[in-house]
Amino acid sequence: MATTLLFAIGIDEVRELFGATPEIAARLRGIASSQPAPVPAPRQHAHASHHRQRLADTGPAPLNASELEALIAGHYVEPDRLASAWQVVVSWLSALCWDHCHIAASSEQLSAWDFQLAVAGLPSRYSLAQLWGRDAQIPLRPAPGMHIGYVRGHHVLAGWGEMAPRLTALDSQTVAALAPLTGLLGRFGQWGSVARAHGRPEPDLFTVGWQDGPGRVQRSASSVPQAPATSLVMTPWAK
Repeated sequence: MATTLLFAIGIDEVRELFGATPEIAARLRGIASSQPAPVPAPRQHAHASHHRQRLADTGPAPLNASELEALIAGHYVEPDRLASAWQVVVSWLSALCWDHCHIAASSEQLSAWDFQLAVAGLPSRYSLAQLWGRDAQIPLRPAPGMHIGYVRGHHVLAGWGEMAPRLTALDSQTVAALAPLTGLLGRFGQWGSVARAHGRPEPDLFTVGWQDGPGRVQRSASSVPQAPATSLVMTPWAK
């Protein structure tokens, strides 16, 4: 099952993660150092005469110190290290965004939801696919099987204004499946004034997604907790 993560954070703040100032870089190192190491899952390994427990491969190893510094500096990341780099970036976004959610659905399911919304009268410019339709213009490339993108905050607010009254036309199963996303969209408007009060830009919506298929980064991303509706997810951006 594919996973899509959506983060309420200014796109310029996302870009500042790469080639970060010393103050921001220090915070990013702290976030990265607080992430737990991946725990390998046991599996049965067949031998000629017996079975014994083996540790399953958990995927690419976490970034080492020099690779982390290269990521923070916005330098090139080797193709076989992209998945590990995105593991770190997801942890940064989760800690620094105002709000976030994840949805588990294949591209076919997302298209089916968009079709239902279109039948209900939602203009195509506010379809779900448009939520990650713009190039984020960051130096870190997507790992194989990933997509990244963003949409401006004003588009999110306008789209939610069109989408919200049409949700009643959807079947209950679709409404339930979309609940994490519609919850985020419904809360999105409150973060602009909070961001301004903290001297930060109003949030946009940044998206990181994985296509169908297993993967350590995807499993970790799908475990990101849903942000509570009434709490401030992050502290002011370091300046």
